[in-house]
Amino acid sequence: MVEVAISLAVIGFAMVAIMGVLPTGLNVQKSNREDTLVNQDGPYFLEAIRGGLQFLQTLTNNVDAIVVFSTPDNRSYRTNITVAQNYRWGRDVVGRLSYPSFEMRPDIEGDTKNLIPTYREVYAKVRAFGGSASLMGTNEDSRNFAFSYELKSEIIPYNAGFTNSLRILTGDTAAVKEEKMRLWRERQNVATNLYEVRLTMSWPIYGATTNWITEKISEVGARINNKAFTRRGRSNQRVFRTLLAGPPLVERGAQDLFFFSPTNQFRR
Repeated sequence: MVEVAISLAVIGFAMVAIMGVLPTGLNVQKSNREDTLVNQDGPYFLEAIRGGLQFLQTLTNNVDAIVVFSTPDNRSYRTNITVAQNYRWGRDVVGRLSYPSFEMRPDIEGDTKNLIPTYREVYAKVRAFGGSASLMGTNEDSRNFAFSYELKSEIIPYNAGFTNSLRILTGDTAAVKEEKMRLWRERQNVATNLYEVRLTMSWPIYGATTNWITEKISEVGARINNKAFTRRGRSNQRVFRTLLAGPPLVERGAQDLFFFSPTNQFRR
């Protein structure tokens, strides 16, 4: 009986230790899985934007919604909000994720002379491409249980480094002036045709897509109006970056679409 009691005590002690570390082990496994999925999806989206890929039909299944905030820099300071869901073609997703974060747009539609800066913020709710096949369907309940993250797309003209050192001074010789003009043209060409792509992926996202859309609109609206806002989840974040060469091709319509491509002609 003594040996049995000692054995039960040892087993009980071991079980307490195992149960104590079990939650930590499960969290580590969950974190590693999420990191793996995000690391796979980030380069996938970068290549889709960089190549201007228009026939990735898998995007229509995994990108649940895209919210675009456009803010013209004028006196009214109005923010236009566009929500897109239920895409028919993959190009509808890539064309929206390729929106430049800064663009000169007419203050009044159709007026090509009075252009004002327009700033954009593009957010998408994405279900990871990996994972169980049962979570990749169109059933709303299965979509809500799938691992989802928020994708913020920023496409910014590359900072070519214009500095005061390129200013032509009175005492500059002809050779110095020519060199400064050459450097200025070179940097102007880079600033016109080179873009930095920055994709910020934040996770996890909880709940239905409609809840995320409502929360995102409230969050950005609060930030624009300098108000406090507490968001749920998205405590993890990863950033992917690359450079794009060449200006985007623009398809104007009810919803503008932008496509970058290595074959686009450079502007001078």
